[in-house]
Amino acid sequence: MPKFNTEAYLTTIAVPWQQTADLAYLQTLQQEHLYHIPFENLDIHCGIPIQFDLDHLFGKIVARRRGGFCYELNGLFYALLQELGYDCWRIMARVYEAPRKYSHPYDHMALIVRLGKEIYLADVGFAEFSLHPIRLEKGAITKDGRNQYRVDQYYDYYRINSWRAGKWAPEYIFKPAPQAWTAFHDRSIIHQTDPSSHFQKGPMITKLSALGRMTLTDKKFKYDGATKPIKGEEEFAKMLLQHFDLSWTTLKTQSKD
Repeated sequence: MPKFNTEAYLTTIAVPWQQTADLAYLQTLQQEHLYHIPFENLDIHCGIPIQFDLDHLFGKIVARRRGGFCYELNGLFYALLQELGYDCWRIMARVYEAPRKYSHPYDHMALIVRLGKEIYLADVGFAEFSLHPIRLEKGAITKDGRNQYRVDQYYDYYRINSWRAGKWAPEYIFKPAPQAWTAFHDRSIIHQTDPSSHFQKGPMITKLSALGRMTLTDKKFKYDGATKPIKGEEEFAKMLLQHFDLSWTTLKTQSKD
């Protein structure tokens, strides 16, 4: 099994090593991560268990050029930030579910990064989200060149809102308290096994590109403002290979190993 390697990780996301752990570098790391590493749930639909193990995730995401969901992507990104000298920690978040409802605790993992007297939310595991870290100050607005995000308060939680269709829409709520990686394990099992989990609806993979976000599910492919229906597993496999360079047959075979 490949061991965690900072230089190889940086090469995968096309970011040179920098000695200064500052905000500008953090912005670059988060943005390029989102362009180079997809958000996906393919292992769940291939019967491959999600593992909370750093070397395993390095092998999956960096060595084999895969993606993952929040516990994997932010779990690995946390290790990278630590290696680069950032003061950071994991947090748990609860995702907005309309109308006016939030998901269970530990439904999402994100990261807090302390830079001097300010703290920032960093997140590479929420699919469609900010390209830049979000400064955690109530009322603060972060613009990433594509969208804007505002921080406010929801009871005793921070809340992140994005600008959609001319109004602010909630994304998730959280508290900035540090959490152990293992604290998310039980919720991860639920997402892998409970039919009510949104990750059980079907395989999906999404990543940013120069022409916009491309998203493939077993029902449709969305890219550059267009949507193409997917007719069956054979077409899904073809599009997965063409646009994400992943073999559906190989992934399904791994589940039997």
